Order: sequence, then C-alpha cells, then structure tokens
Amino acid sequence: MNFGGIGGGELLVILLIALIVFGPGRLTEIASSLGKALREFRKISQDLSTEIQKELEVTKELQAELQKEVGVTKELQAELQKEFQLLPGEEAKEELHKEPQPPTGEEAKEELHKEPQPPTGEEAKKEPQAESPDNEPSTKEE
Repeated sequence: MNFGGIGGGELLVILLIALIVFGPGRLTEIASSLGKALREFRKISQDLSTEIQKELEVTKELQAELQKEVGVTKELQAELQKEFQLLPGEEAKEELHKEPQPPTGEEAKEELHKEPQPPTGEEAKKEPQAESPDNEPSTKEE
C-alpha cells in the first residue's frame, strides 16, 4: 500500500509517534478535525468545479452567438461588395471613397452670391412660408 509516496510500514511508524505525542483522546479529536477539513475542502472544490462548468456553458453560448453575428456580418459585407461592383465606372468607386469638401475660392463666392431658390413641389407643402408684412391685409381705418 502506497499512500502519497509513503509505504505501509512508514505510515504505521508515523501513527505510533502521533499516538505517543498526542495521546489517545487528543488523537481522535485531531483525526475528527482533519476529516471535517477534508470534507469542506472536497465540498468547496466541487462547488468551484460546478461554477466553472456553468461559466464554460455561458461562454460557449456567447461564442455561438458571436459566430452567428460574424456570419451575418460576412453576408452583409458580401452584399455590399456585390452592389459596389455593380456601380458603373471607376468614377463611382472613387466617389464613394471621397469625403465631401467645403467649397473654396470661386465656388464659395458663387455660393454667397446665389439667390435662394423658392421651394418647389413637396418642399413647398412641407415648409409653409411665413407671410411678409407687405402681404398682410391692412386693418387701419381711414
């Protein structure tokens, strides 16, 4: 019999020394305390193992959900690439990557001197114009 690297004879010698040092009454108390400590240790390690298993299950669920989202993202990316390739000419591709620039120089001057255009069609229906004081009927008595 081999118990933690200690043979049967060596274990018997250790128990006899413990019996002589602590005495029969105290030795039973020590053995009882040691048994309780081992039970607690096993219980705690089992609880910890259960907790780790639950966390692993949650992690696997999250991983599956992320893989699903990655699949959806790849599908959307493929659709966008397909639509991008259907655009006519290189100019359209460049236009997509180009950021809008504010007008400079002559363009800015032209924008400033331009007269505002009255809204047409649906724009006029959406934004009713405020009546100017010239168009209001006069209420003065003469």
